[in-house]
Amino acid sequence: SRSAKRPPFISPKSQLLIAGALISVQLACTLIWLVLSHPGTRIHHPQRLESILRCKIDDKSFLVSLFYNMILIMVCTYYAIKTRRIPENFNESKFIGFTMYTTCIIWLAFVPLFFGTHSSFEVQITTLCVSISLSASVALACLFTPKIYIIFFQPEKNVRKLTMNSNHYKKQASSSAGSYANHS
Repeated sequence: SRSAKRPPFISPKSQLLIAGALISVQLACTLIWLVLSHPGTRIHHPQRLESILRCKIDDKSFLVSLFYNMILIMVCTYYAIKTRRIPENFNESKFIGFTMYTTCIIWLAFVPLFFGTHSSFEVQITTLCVSISLSASVALACLFTPKIYIIFFQPEKNVRKLTMNSNHYKKQASSSAGSYANHS
């Protein structure tokens, strides 16, 4: 149903509270994980004369630590799909959607690569670093490049009235044009 009622939880205060709640869940899980499994190191000997110092962590624990982030990515992707047909003046959702689709592809490629290469720690570390860097770079590029483009190359589009309801402004513009014609 369509209504003029303002949707709940979109005020800046409620958005800060929601973000704080999501961050506190991850913080609590991380603190519990640190208490249950103390950080440490182990020495790995792949060959007789080679020693590698690695973090003492199982792959299962590492996967559980990524699980909350995976849930957040899936929820964001779901809502990006759900809101992709909103009016053009509110087209932020298509940039968020593209960012989330790309992030899902990166992390769907990361999981089998990381957990499928037990024998090569170099590949695991490289895969983790590339996935994190690529995910962050894609998010920055997809979300902020269009805004920077408008600010520098199309400043006439960088006005508040273009982000408001276009029907309201069409009515207002036509009534002001009519009153202008009456005054002439």
